[in-house]
Amino acid sequence: MKAIILNQLSTSIRSDDSFLFVILIISFLALLVGVHYFIVHYAQIKQAFFNYLNTYYSMLSRDEE
Repeated sequence: MKAIILNQLSTSIRSDDSFLFVILIISFLALLVGVHYFIVHYAQIKQAFFNYLNTYYSMLSRDEE
């Protein structure tokens, strides 16, 4: 009985459709993790971005002087 179940599992994993479905689920979960990280850390990301812009523009203004 166990061999039959394992055989069915291995043949279903080998089919292309289930493989694409697994990749789709994994990529969707990765997208959810990325969106969640962005929402949770939005203030820190925004602060770091504006710090970068301030540094960049202060370097530009120093070059003009």
